[in-house]
Amino acid sequence: MKTNKFFILFIISIFYFFYISFVTKPWTFDNFSLVDDGQVLTQNGQYLSSCIKYLDCSQYFDQTFELGTYRFRPAYWIINGVNQIVFGNRADLHHIYRVYVVGYLSVILLALILLRLKVNNLVVVFTTLIFMTSFSFSENIIRLGTNEPYQVIFLALFSIMYLYQTKNRVLLIVLLVWSLLIKENNIAILPAILFTEFLTNKKFYLNKPFWLVLGIPLLVFVAGSVIGKFIMPSTTIDMPVYTSNYVVGVKEILNNSQAISAILFSDTSLLLVLIFPFLLLFKDIRSALKNKEFIYWVLFSVFSIVILTPWKYVLDRYYLVGIFGLNIVMAYIVSQLITLVRNRLNPKFCDTTTKVVVFNIVVFLVMSNIFFRGLPINIIKTLNYRNWFEVFTNFEKDQVIEIAKYNKNGVYLNMVNNLDSWEFLYEIPIHLKLLYGIDPNTKMLGSALPKSGIVFSRSSLDMVFDIEKLEKLGYKKVEGKSYYIDQIDPQKFRNEFGMRPIQTIFNPPFKKESLSYSWEIRYKK
Repeated sequence: MKTNKFFILFIISIFYFFYISFVTKPWTFDNFSLVDDGQVLTQNGQYLSSCIKYLDCSQYFDQTFELGTYRFRPAYWIINGVNQIVFGNRADLHHIYRVYVVGYLSVILLALILLRLKVNNLVVVFTTLIFMTSFSFSENIIRLGTNEPYQVIFLALFSIMYLYQTKNRVLLIVLLVWSLLIKENNIAILPAILFTEFLTNKKFYLNKPFWLVLGIPLLVFVAGSVIGKFIMPSTTIDMPVYTSNYVVGVKEILNNSQAISAILFSDTSLLLVLIFPFLLLFKDIRSALKNKEFIYWVLFSVFSIVILTPWKYVLDRYYLVGIFGLNIVMAYIVSQLITLVRNRLNPKFCDTTTKVVVFNIVVFLVMSNIFFRGLPINIIKTLNYRNWFEVFTNFEKDQVIEIAKYNKNGVYLNMVNNLDSWEFLYEIPIHLKLLYGIDPNTKMLGSALPKSGIVFSRSSLDMVFDIEKLEKLGYKKVEGKSYYIDQIDPQKFRNEFGMRPIQTIFNPPFKKESLSYSWEIRYKK
């Protein structure tokens, strides 16, 4: 049996490294993004280095504990600070590590959990394929700044310990505390644990070690959040108040729920969950679904998704934790269904090697159809995103280089200060200072244009003054560049993929119109 498990893990590893190398090509990402990367990696890494080398830790503590910002995720900052010390300012190394280590660990942990649940081997392979090819997974490992892959890894490690090694209370508490400190929405795991115990252990309330495992991490999280809210930073570190993007209206939450459902159906084969009510008709299945592990993963998935329904921005990458749990739930259900079918067949049907092979071929064909149902659209999204990301980070790098040329005389940034532009505005000085060794001399345009000076504008962000007005007021263009990104046509890709999958991936059909971005610098004496 052990050899069989290692063989399954080997097959999954081969699939992962082939697919991820072919589709994402992480070595081509040799620039840092102007969203997150400078602050999360470069700046945080410098603060950590100063703390270690010179014991100057005030800036590192301020950023790590995000004092005064209503957020508390120190583990996230510590992880990225260590990454920066290891990989330095080599963006390509960060991306390679992200894809080949972080992404791979999350896939392998999924496979190990499924094997521990005794899920059918074919189902294990196809479930991990569904997870690794989902767009939520792809987006998270292509970008550097997202928390979600680390959430998956440490929540998975804690879950394994909680379900199978509950005697080691200290390690359970440490893993749970660390998981909660990666991102605030990891708090969803606490009700998942509580309700699991409530449903599977009639006297769970008498279990003092259980309350320690649940209570100590909750106390640390609440205490850190409260303290961080009321203590102001000793240094000036501007960060946005993200909590303002939680919506409380019923209408908004319902609309978000519809959008979230679309993402979950796209990124998983969630259609399989629809068979769940029918399975309850069978006594064998009802008995299997009372499994504590299955109950836990159902609750894990539900709470991980529900906690995000009030969040204003519904994006694939936010739901990676929920998708991870849903894949486990679906794999277990499908595996039980396969067992049910096999047991309901004439016992003599599977009494020979040939008949067993035939049965497994049928299972393989069914799982293949489920997998390939969602694969084309996820590949399209992934390829389009990686092509966009590679060009867009070049677009952003070129902007910083050009701003650096005129930095000595001062550069006005022509963009409205809102959430979309905030990270960009905050990141430019970080990149100028830490990647190019220049003291930033940039400021935002106000409500009135200066009589003279250098103005930088870019597309994709709201401008204070449009280009035509700058032209009329005598600001002449001195630098500028446009970028065009080809995007795959989803309908044509799906039509051709069924007939020629490999060739279609190598030579995909593109839309007639490309995405376009531009920046420019104007000057008036």
